[in-house]
Amino acid sequence: MVYAIVTIYNPSMDSIKNLEEIKEQVDRLIVCDNSNEPCKSKICFEIEYYHKNKNLGLSQAFNIPLKRNDLRWNLDDYIVFFDQDSKIDAGYIKRLVSEYEKCSRDGINIGCLGPVFYNSSNDRIEKTHDGYEVTPGIFEAKRIITSSMICKYDVLQKVGFWNEDIFLDLADWDLCWRIRKAGYKCLMTENIILYHSVGISEKKIGLLRLRVGNPIREYYQIRDSLYLAQKKYTPFRYKIRFMLMILVRSPIHVFFYDERRQRFHFIMRGIYDFIVGKHGEYKDTW
Repeated sequence: MVYAIVTIYNPSMDSIKNLEEIKEQVDRLIVCDNSNEPCKSKICFEIEYYHKNKNLGLSQAFNIPLKRNDLRWNLDDYIVFFDQDSKIDAGYIKRLVSEYEKCSRDGINIGCLGPVFYNSSNDRIEKTHDGYEVTPGIFEAKRIITSSMICKYDVLQKVGFWNEDIFLDLADWDLCWRIRKAGYKCLMTENIILYHSVGISEKKIGLLRLRVGNPIREYYQIRDSLYLAQKKYTPFRYKIRFMLMILVRSPIHVFFYDERRQRFHFIMRGIYDFIVGKHGEYKDTW
């Protein structure tokens, strides 16, 4: 069986159309709605739908169906994860499964696989693999993005599913690192391209090209990067990267991006909430 699990948050009609295309390509589509008000009425086709009247974040939303015994998961079920903004063409998921099975036939101990992606924010194809080719067109990677990540249920079960202490950004990095720690390979295929948007836009500052995201993302990125920096399974170079994110990237965002006060507030709250051990959705208590 091939399942797709998609998180949505106040979806547009274009996002609903994306869901419909995904549904046509899987045995079962599961939608986890993080909107404050349910969006089920916008969806006129059959899905399995979960809504908890609040924003649970990416990890907890994905885990709700994964941990339900009544869904009768089989260990060899394929699960493809998506967010609402990813667009796929006909036969896309079948190609993902084929790439996964090709690796298995070649004797690769595969844990997860994802595509390279065309980032509509900068009109570039982005690759995050390390350049080590394990089979034609497929490379080992430290991490892959959430959208289009394909795994088998038994791998997810062995690593403890998604880490619910990570709300949004970095949840995919965390899962990939735990999959690698368990002895599996995290792979990226150049044979498939996902059309996907990362951030709102890009800003050029000198020689740097930086992604511009919603100010609230500063909070989740800072808080959860500090959390991940403590984990033994986090690669050392990413721990350094997280420190640079706080010491270098955050001041750049505050001084050169729009909505400076908001960004500064979210950065400081992210640091504070990490210190006091807070997880979950941001609450404006200051």
